[in-house]
Amino acid sequence: MDYEKAKRKGAQSGVANTMKDCKTAGKSAAECEAEAQAAFADSMGIDQKGSSDAGFVDFMAKYERSKKDAAGTAAVEATSACVEGAGTNSDKLAECENLAKQEAAVTLLGVDLASITDKTEKAKFEAKFKRLTEEASAKKLTEAMRANAKNTDLTKDEREAAALDIFKKSQTKTYTNDDAGQKTAKMDYEKAKRKGAQSGVANTMKDCKTA
Repeated sequence: MDYEKAKRKGAQSGVANTMKDCKTAGKSAAECEAEAQAAFADSMGIDQKGSSDAGFVDFMAKYERSKKDAAGTAAVEATSACVEGAGTNSDKLAECENLAKQEAAVTLLGVDLASITDKTEKAKFEAKFKRLTEEASAKKLTEAMRANAKNTDLTKDEREAAALDIFKKSQTKTYTNDDAGQKTAKMDYEKAKRKGAQSGVANTMKDCKTA
C-alpha cells in the first residue's frame, strides 16, 4: 500500500515537472499535454492508449485526477515557501497568491497565468484554483498531523499548535492576531482537517484495493 501511495505521488510530481519543463522549452499547451500524459503513463506503468475505448477513458480519468492533484500541490508548495518570507505584508502575500496561481496554470493548463484573459475562462480557473488548493492544503495538513503524532516529545496541544501553524503558512489569506482572526483561522483549520481526513480515507481505500 505504501508503494501505491509513493507511485501516485511520483506520478503527480512527474506530471507537474513535465508540464513546467515543456512550457519552459517554449512548446505549445497541446504538446505539453501529450508529454505529460506519456510521463503519467510511464510513472504508473499503464497503457496510455488502453486496449479499448473504455481503457482509454479510464486512463484519461486517472490522468486528469492526477494532474489536478499535481496542480494543487504545486500551488500550495509555492505558497508555503513564499509566505514564510512575506509575513503579514499584504503586497507580498498578493505576490505569493499570483505565484501559486502561476504554478497551477502551468501544471493544469500548460499556459502562463497572464495568458488567461477571457473573463469566463478566468472565472473557471479561479474556481478550480480555489478547490484544488483547498484539497491540497488539507492533504498537507493531514500528512503533517500524522508526522507530529509520532513525536512523543510534544504534548497534544503542542502538536495541534504546530499543525495550525503549518496550515496558516500554506494560505495566502492572512489571519489577524485578535480573537476574531484566530477564531477564523481555527474554523478554516478544522474544515481543512475534515477534508484531509476524507481524502485520506478515499486514497487509502484506492491504494489498498490496487495493492
